[in-house]
Amino acid sequence: MSIVKTAPVKQTVSHRAWLRAQVQPYHLAAGAIIFSLVIAVVGMPDLIAAHTRVYSPLVLCLVLIFWAGIAMFRQRRLHLKLAVLDYALLATFAYFTLRNLNVHTATNTICGIGLFYLASELVRRRKFIRIIFATFTYLAATAAVFGLFELIIFRNNLASDWGIADTDPRQVFPRIGSTLLHPVVFGAFLAMALPVCGYIGFTAGSRRIRIIGMVSVILCLLSTLFTFAKGGWLITFFMGAVFVFLLFRDHDVKKLAFMAGMTVVILLPLFFLWQPVSEQTMLRIKSSVRSRTYTWKYAWRGIAQNPLFGVGQAQGPIALVDMSALLEKYYHDHSTPAAIDNYYLEYLLEEGAAGFLPFLLFLVLLFYRGARGLFRPAHSGMLIPVFAGLAALCLDAVTFDALTWWSLFICFWVFAGLLNGLAAEGRAEGETETVKGIAAAGTEL
Repeated sequence: MSIVKTAPVKQTVSHRAWLRAQVQPYHLAAGAIIFSLVIAVVGMPDLIAAHTRVYSPLVLCLVLIFWAGIAMFRQRRLHLKLAVLDYALLATFAYFTLRNLNVHTATNTICGIGLFYLASELVRRRKFIRIIFATFTYLAATAAVFGLFELIIFRNNLASDWGIADTDPRQVFPRIGSTLLHPVVFGAFLAMALPVCGYIGFTAGSRRIRIIGMVSVILCLLSTLFTFAKGGWLITFFMGAVFVFLLFRDHDVKKLAFMAGMTVVILLPLFFLWQPVSEQTMLRIKSSVRSRTYTWKYAWRGIAQNPLFGVGQAQGPIALVDMSALLEKYYHDHSTPAAIDNYYLEYLLEEGAAGFLPFLLFLVLLFYRGARGLFRPAHSGMLIPVFAGLAALCLDAVTFDALTWWSLFICFWVFAGLLNGLAAEGRAEGETETVKGIAAAGTEL
C-alpha cells in the first residue's frame, strides 16, 4: 500500500474580500466621527480654510466620512427607516446645495448628513458611544487648558494673532478663544461639553475616568468665565440650576456637597479679580445688547425684502450694509460687515423661508423625539447629556452665528445624530416591550 502525499490546498481570498474583512464598518464610522471631533475642537479648521477648502484638514474628515458611509451602506449596516424628520433633513441640505452651488455647500452637505447618520447608527454599539463621550471629554479638557494658558501667558488671544476675526480681545480684561479661535464660539462649545463631562464624571465605571470627567468640568467652567461670552454664561447657569434642582429633588446630599465645593473653587478667582472682571462684563453687556438689537432690526427688514429664497449663503451681513449709515460706516472701518449675531435670523435671511422651514421642522422633530425619550427611564442615561449639550448650542445660537463655524457645525451634527439614534432606539425597545406585554396578556386570556 503506497501513501500518496498531496500538497495542502491553498485557500485563496480575493483582494476585495480581504479588504472588506479588514475594514469593519462600525469601527470605520467611529473613527470618522472621532477624527472629525478632533479636527473640530483642536484642529482649527477655520484657520486654514479661511479662503479655500483645498488645504483644510476638513478634507481628511470628508474622506473618512464618505468612506465610512459607503462601507456601512455596502454591508447593509444602515438601518434607515425614513420618517418626516429624515425628509426634513434631506430637504434642508438639498435646498441649501441647489440654492448655493459651490464647494462650501457640498462640503457642508457631505459632512452634515454623513455625521448625522453615522452617529445615529453607532448607537447600536454602546462601546463606541462611550468612546465618543470620553474623546469629547478629553478634547474639552485640552481646549480648556489651552484657553487658561492663553489667558496667563499670551499677549492676545489666538484668533487675534491670526487676524481672522474681530474678537475685541482686550479692553479691560483678556478674553480667551483657545483652539476654537473665538471667545463666543469657545463659550458655546464649553456649554455644550459640560453635560458630557459631568456625565463621565458621575457615571463612568473607572475611578480614573470619573476623576478626569470632574477635572474637565472644573476646567470648562473656569474657561467659560474668562470667555466673557454672555450667551455661554446664561446657558451654563441655567444648566447648573436645573442640575441642582434635580439633586434636591432626589435628596442627593453627596453630590450637592460636591457641587457646592466645586462652585467655591470656580468662583474663587472672582474674589481676587472682581474689579477688572466686573468692569469688563458691564462694558460688554451694554455694547453687545445694543449692537445685536440694532442688527436684528435690519435683518428683519432684509428678510421682508427677500422672504422666499433669501439673499444667498454668506451674503446676509453684506446685504444689510446699504440699509443703515451706521452699518455702512462699520463696514468701511472694519473692512467686513457687522455680524447679525443670530444664527436663525441669518439663516432665514440667507436661505429664505424655502430653506429655513425644513431646517426648523427638523429641529422641532428632533427635540420632540429626544424629549419623549427622556421620559423612558430605562433608555435616558446617555440621552440626557446629549440632549442637554445640543439644546445648549441651539439656545446659544440665538446670540451668534453658531453653525457658520466649522467647529460647532461638526459638533452639532454629531450630537444631533446621537440624539436621534438614542431616542429612536429607546422608542423601538419600548414598542417591543409593549408588543410582548400585549401578547402575554392575550396568552393569559
